[in-house]
Amino acid sequence: MAVVSALGALAQDDLLATERTESATGKGRPAYDSALDTETVLSALDDADGVGSYVERSRTTG
Repeated sequence: MAVVSALGALAQDDLLATERTESATGKGRPAYDSALDTETVLSALDDADGVGSYVERSRTTG
């Protein structure tokens, strides 16, 4: 449930776009997509402790 709560909080802050999709069983499910472009996210994380090397790798393997 923590992941669902985190996704909901990010969507509420307009950092994620949400839409309803239909699962294989016909139930409505939220679908999330970043409301920010990739470079904006990578730039924000670039100096964060412990993730800088992952940011650089993401940029080079794109």
